[in-house]
Amino acid sequence: MAFVHLHTHSEYSLLDGANRIVDLVRHVKTLGMDSLAVTDHGNLHAAWAFYDQAKSQKLRPILGFEAYLAFGSRRQQQKAAGAPAPYSHLVLLAKNRVGYQNLIKLSSIGYTEGFYRRPRIDKEVLAEHHEGIVCLAACLSGEIALWLRQGNYEEARRSAAWFAQLFGKDDFWLEIQKHGIAEENIVTEGMLRLSQDLGLGVVATNDAHYLRREDAEAHDVLLAIGTETITLAILEDVLVLPLRSEKLLSDGGSYPALAGFLLSVPWAATSRFLSYIDGRTRQDAWDVQVRIMALGGGAA
Repeated sequence: MAFVHLHTHSEYSLLDGANRIVDLVRHVKTLGMDSLAVTDHGNLHAAWAFYDQAKSQKLRPILGFEAYLAFGSRRQQQKAAGAPAPYSHLVLLAKNRVGYQNLIKLSSIGYTEGFYRRPRIDKEVLAEHHEGIVCLAACLSGEIALWLRQGNYEEARRSAAWFAQLFGKDDFWLEIQKHGIAEENIVTEGMLRLSQDLGLGVVATNDAHYLRREDAEAHDVLLAIGTETITLAILEDVLVLPLRSEKLLSDGGSYPALAGFLLSVPWAATSRFLSYIDGRTRQDAWDVQVRIMALGGGAA
């Protein structure tokens, strides 16, 4: 069955993604895939290099990013009352040139108007700049997933209905993943229920941050640097120590290392929620003939 990665982080997901653009594109090509989306956290920094490399490998580039979506106003620094988190994640993909231009606007607004620890947007600006964009509900940190993890199906339903109304049912997709995290089972069950209740499509993705299984430990170290936490990944029998001396554990305990997810092994899913792959992915995948002139260069 054909598979296209629609949730992929490159080195431009700073101190989080470990996929170098050149290696990423070549590896995806060797896997027999004909399209790829890059969805870095809050930015489009990879767009130029990714577009250029993908075209050189005859791979269809899908430009996008994983937005940080504030609960409440993007200008508010405090956590919104009753919100499950300060912000959520949302995957946004350009399906045409208008969509790409709107992604540029949204990413810029995140940095110039909504930056507080992360470059955040909100539903106000999302509603203003949603044209030409395909939206995926994102990972465990997506708004819908956060409500489902709290056991609040009604809020998850309201959230999904809002996105579906904004983007349209053809351009908003519930997202499910399987990386061996227990809460993913809860979210998957809820997403499938929402799909039935609201008539929405479901897409299976990998939250891909590195290329190969053997890259996992190095990626764990990268995350530890970024989060200033302890990882118990052992490299050649050497314990990776915390970055700050005051974080040394005196009781022999441990902090769980954050999970990193593998690009090379897309997980097998049942046909009931992967019918999308043979249909919409190849149909839309998406007709993003974004010209390099949009980035400041000549025509593609």
